[in-house]
Amino acid sequence: MNFSQKLQLLRKNKGCTQDELAGKLDVSRQAVAKWESGQVYPDISNLIQISRLCWNQVVCKGMAGNKRILLVIFLA
Repeated sequence: MNFSQKLQLLRKNKGCTQDELAGKLDVSRQAVAKWESGQVYPDISNLIQISRLCWNQVVCKGMAGNKRILLVIFLA
């Protein structure tokens, strides 16, 4: 499962709409839709906010140039 799929699944499991999540993060609903469709990834500050609002961890897999990256944020 990639980041966009996980974000959408976890958001829905929390009973939160894209618009509600966007309001909590102070971004547009379109930004959340793009994250969930895999068009773009949230920046690091939004990833941290997502973690704090909803979950104990966020896992983001992707590419940076020709290198694979894995970002895992754990919150106590």
